[in-house]
Parts: sequence; structure tokens; C-alpha cells
Amino acid sequence: MTARGWANSAAARRIPAYALTGGRVAHEQHSLTAATLLLTRQSPHDRATTEFIAGEEREEVLRHCSDEACAIAEISHRMQRPVSAIAVLAGDLIDDGALLLVDREVSPNVPLLERLLVGLKALEV
Repeated sequence: MTARGWANSAAARRIPAYALTGGRVAHEQHSLTAATLLLTRQSPHDRATTEFIAGEEREEVLRHCSDEACAIAEISHRMQRPVSAIAVLAGDLIDDGALLLVDREVSPNVPLLERLLVGLKALEV
């Protein structure tokens, strides 16, 4: 079985989340939330060093963030792991210099919210 196949296998998902994070439920230095956006650092030197020390799960986090910024919640869903475990792994990868935090101001889509409100009001009984 390939490394990528192992990380996505049912056997890999049976590994408890606390085993992936060394028993940690939160990162000591970074307060990451489910909405935190991450992006893989593009420097080949940093990536080569990190891939050597990273486990399968950490490499999978890097793959999910390699093309575009990805939220911790989305990575958690794709990997079928708890948000807290992904946040700890992401914090470690930030410390290692492999991931960057994306500081993106998100402005609300007012027309979409107005249509949603109209639809919700229509559902009221």
C-alpha cells in the first residue's frame, strides 16, 4: 500500500487523534480555529526539510493546502479527523515553517444573506 493510500485507509483513521498529536488537544503557541486559513509555504528548501520530519498526516495537511488556502475545518473533514487534532498538527507545521497563516478579510456577501433571510422567513409557520 502506498503512503498516500495508508493515510486515507480505514486502518489509519482508527489511530486515535491523541496519538497523532502526542496527547495534546490544543497547540501551545497558536490559537487556531476551524475557520483559520492555511497555505503551504512554497520554498522547496523548507518543504524538503519538513517532509523529512513530517508524518503521513502532516504531509496530508500540506497537500490539502498546497494549491490554495484551506480552512482547518475543511482539512478536518477531508481527513476525517477532529478539528482539534488538525489544529495541533497545523500549529506544528507553522512552527516548522511549512505552513503559513492566511490573513484574509472576509466581507459578507450582503445580497446572498438577504436572499437567505427571505427564504428563512418564508419557512416560518
